Amino acid sequence: GSTWNEARNRLYAEVRGGASHYRYLVFLDEDVSLSLRPSAVDAPGVQEDPWREYERLLIEWAPAVGVPRYTVQQPEEEDQEEPDVQCVHFMDPLVVSIHFEAAALLLPYTNH
Repeated sequence: GSTWNEARNRLYAEVRGGASHYRYLVFLDEDVSLSLRPSAVDAPGVQEDPWREYERLLIEWAPAVGVPRYTVQQPEEEDQEEPDVQCVHFMDPLVVSIHFEAAALLLPYTNH
């Protein structure tokens, strides 16, 4: 077995040498699922598959670190407008995408 950090560091080690053709390193837990927020389902340009929509937003906005919005980050009122992106104020590493150019600054994870 291995720890969560050890496993993700191993994946990072596999790609860091010659995988600059990847734009993002996407780390996720095996049981994660994504869904589109209700207001985005029929919006123009939004991908039907939630994973493809997440990928589209990463490509469009190109953050150093990207994470999907979690349920706890939804607006308190249903009719409140939701931005496509926002600053992260809560980050659970269930899904985290690290831009390849930022990876050397942020990885590897510590194993203490």
